[in-house]
Amino acid sequence: MFIRMLEQLLAKDDNSGNRLYLRVFMDDETKEKVSANIHLKLKGEDRFRAIGNYYFHEKTLYLKRKSEKHFHRVTKSYGFNYNIITDPYLDVKYICAEIDDVKYRFPKSAIDEFGTYLHFKQEGFELQRFLKFALIKNYKE
Repeated sequence: MFIRMLEQLLAKDDNSGNRLYLRVFMDDETKEKVSANIHLKLKGEDRFRAIGNYYFHEKTLYLKRKSEKHFHRVTKSYGFNYNIITDPYLDVKYICAEIDDVKYRFPKSAIDEFGTYLHFKQEGFELQRFLKFALIKNYKE
């Protein structure tokens, strides 16, 4: 049996002209938010980047990362979009990051407490909060 879902598209701009898109899915009967697909459109690009998925009941952001593309070698860390992880509409409590096919689940509070800000504005990227992989690997599932 399929459940009917309502869909809502939301967008939010950051201070650099980048735009986040949320495609929110809601239960048709209860109107309760179920999940959201998250995409980012950088100001200087024509394409949309898939960021991840959010599940409202779990308050969990799900991401997939590949080290060759996403690992910040200088700081030995991974970045998390600041506007997503601090947005009150989403109210993220947990991050479930699949990095090179290994799953890690950690509280967002780890980013709040130990994360560092990096903003590659000249390159056109959004503000991110980076968390060292040495910390992330402690949360392997």
